[in-house]
Amino acid sequence: MGSPVDAVLLTHAHRDACGGIPALRDWVRERSAAAIPVYASAQTITALTPRLRSFASGASVLVIDGAMWGRTLFSHLTIDRELPVLSGWRVGRILLTQVGKTASPHARLAREVKEICPRAAPAYDGLSLTL
Repeated sequence: MGSPVDAVLLTHAHRDACGGIPALRDWVRERSAAAIPVYASAQTITALTPRLRSFASGASVLVIDGAMWGRTLFSHLTIDRELPVLSGWRVGRILLTQVGKTASPHARLAREVKEICPRAAPAYDGLSLTL
């Protein structure tokens, strides 16, 4: 049985962004799945570039950094500024991870995100996806 995950794109080298890679390896092994390609760059990706848009095109789920809301930090996306751009991307669903302290409480944030992009939602600890 193959893996429902086609590829992983590392956005930056902080533990919060790439610390789960060993768990991904175990996940692949448990499912006897094929290796999953992992793409990374020497540069931190903190912008929505044409190359990233092309990479994500056609994905059923795009999981992306949602750390900043209403505030800018050089190493993370400001999701309320970037979500209108993401809403034009050809992806099925958009899940925001690493939701930071600048965001509203989860229920309110979920409403605010949906107002900008109906296909987007904040992720949360314990979230399970069916692909």
